[in-house]
This record gives sequence, structure tokens and C-alpha cells, in this order.
Amino acid sequence: MIDIEAIRDAHPKLNLRRIRKWVKEFSAVLEMPEILKDLEKILKRQKK
Repeated sequence: MIDIEAIRDAHPKLNLRRIRKWVKEFSAVLEMPEILKDLEKILKRQKK
């Protein structure tokens, strides 16, 4: 998650829809829905 925060900080114009899609698929395959929840927390924090 720290890596995601750093990438988001360095590249604020990333395609968040695409990132959410891939993280959602990744978290489903791993059966770890908390990964997507953690991503949303990071993105929400960075909007402030």
C-alpha cells in the first residue's frame, strides 16, 4: 500500500478507473477484498 501511495503522489493524473478495475480483479483472485478497501482509503486520504 505504501507503494501505491507513492505512485499516486508522483503521478496525480493516473487513470483511477483502470487502477480500481485491476485492483478489484487482483483482490478477487486472491480472495482478499480488503485490498480494494485499502486502495479506496488511500485514494480518499489523498483527495484531502
